Amino acid sequence: MRTGGSVVGDPELLASLVDHTAGDVDPRKYFFRLFMTLRTTDHRYAEEINFAMWIGTGMWKGQKMIFE
Repeated sequence: MRTGGSVVGDPELLASLVDHTAGDVDPRKYFFRLFMTLRTTDHRYAEEINFAMWIGTGMWKGQKMIFE
């Protein structure tokens, strides 16, 4: 699995996401999108996994990143 994505928001808010001592940041105040690339060599699942588009969203909760 490989991930990538983008985060958009005010510079001060984005800096607070990096500063884990700042506490939780309201996820409604920034835009966070994630894309994933999955690969498997298991022929039973290869077509569904290797060629699907996987998109998610997420938020920071302190030092943890939560994905949906």
